[in-house]
Amino acid sequence: MKEKCYRYRTPYGVFDCVLQEREKLLYNFFIKDGENVVAKGLYAGYIKDLGLYLKKFFPVLKTYAEGKRRLTGKTVDRKRRPHKQVYYFGKPYRITVLSGAPSVKIVDESFIVSVPDGSAATATRIFSEWWRKTAELKLSARARELYPSAKDAFHFEENIIFKVTEVKGYWGNYNWRYRPATMRLNSMLMQAESYLIDWVIMHEFAHVRHHDHGKNFHNDLRKIVPKEREYAREIKKYSTLPFNFQN
Repeated sequence: MKEKCYRYRTPYGVFDCVLQEREKLLYNFFIKDGENVVAKGLYAGYIKDLGLYLKKFFPVLKTYAEGKRRLTGKTVDRKRRPHKQVYYFGKPYRITVLSGAPSVKIVDESFIVSVPDGSAATATRIFSEWWRKTAELKLSARARELYPSAKDAFHFEENIIFKVTEVKGYWGNYNWRYRPATMRLNSMLMQAESYLIDWVIMHEFAHVRHHDHGKNFHNDLRKIVPKEREYAREIKKYSTLPFNFQN
């Protein structure tokens, strides 16, 4: 449930690839030079214009000169677009920013965000804090409710700590390498419908017994969630990126 994104820095610019099936091909074509990754042919003198070569034979690679994406560390994150509305348990809510004491209220399918200075940046911070605290209560409570049925379904006796954090790229994560084991849920999961939230939580519970996404993992999970493939497509309409109310 995590999207891989690779970065390639060359003398001709920075390129990225998000297609996992071409990973081996790209690693065979590029070699590491310290922290940078450059083309093998560039050293051998076989490629006169690397930029044209990549555009011709690797259409998946795009330069950052277009300004469509930005770099953060060693991963590539899509640029956040301003939120005009927010999904809350599957329902769209409008965002209204007013001047006043810091608070977040739900009124007639709208989020009323009061901020002292009335700025979008402050509204984003206040709303994000409220969202994180609310998600921590609701998502953790739901995970504890599903815990007994998950133990019976997947036949485990593991004690699990539930945490809700702001992460990018995935909805949930189960860490079995340390003790006590920890299940982390993305606070942005609170955007989705209740049945999608349950599916993500049960998906992570299935990892207690199966540490990969193999055939046995999916067979056991489909006994509990028969429509897991349909849910995996449906949840893609929601974003794992943090909120942004600024234009």
